[in-house]
Amino acid sequence: MSASPLGIIGGTSLLNSSYFATLEKRVISTEHGDVNLHFGDGFIFCQRHHADPAKEYTPPHLINFRAIIAGFKQSGVEKVLSFGSTGSLKKEIGLGSVVIPDDFFNLFNQVSFYDDGRAHIVANIDAGFRQEVIEVINSKNADGSVPLHVGGTYVQTSGPRMETKAEIRVIAQWGEVVAMTAAHEVTLLCEQGMKSAMICMVDNYANGIVEKPLTMAEFKEGVKKNEKVVESVLDWMLEHFVVPHRQ
Repeated sequence: MSASPLGIIGGTSLLNSSYFATLEKRVISTEHGDVNLHFGDGFIFCQRHHADPAKEYTPPHLINFRAIIAGFKQSGVEKVLSFGSTGSLKKEIGLGSVVIPDDFFNLFNQVSFYDDGRAHIVANIDAGFRQEVIEVINSKNADGSVPLHVGGTYVQTSGPRMETKAEIRVIAQWGEVVAMTAAHEVTLLCEQGMKSAMICMVDNYANGIVEKPLTMAEFKEGVKKNEKVVESVLDWMLEHFVVPHRQ
């Protein structure tokens, strides 16, 4: 390859996908712990819930985000796409939508690689990388088959449980989608001088946004239904960011 590998972090939306079944899994040792990374031709994938080699599954609040980002850094990654399943905080952002946030809100359970002055950073989604992601989706999605929402704020909660209706009434004032992981990833990527962008799949309405109560069965059904959409968007990203750089 003539360029650094693209980093891809997947969540619930890619949890049961066979897309990465043929990749080479390696356990990467970092000073923050071991991490499972899956190596492809020009890209490296991490399933955040299965990143810990010692665990079958890790819920959001226990994920070792430092090990994931450190593993990418050690592997030469410079840009990372964080894919994730999210809940919509707005009725107008419907199920099956793909949201590309331009900011995030996370005042809870902050993470950092550092315990000194280096932790004082201004974390942000990389504007240029994000815009390139948007342009790729627009060029591949000319028929509008994938509902795209450009902009908005990703609100991160601590998990592992879903939010109550009362909590969502407050959170809905802060952003467009809610989930439990990607803000930590962006923060740590910024600390390491790496670029990041979020690609959010709306698999459910957050609790109380619509009259029908949110259930775990509904959430899982939404994830399964939208799996092919996520894989299509991922295909577009790999075709654009990876294929042109292969020798």
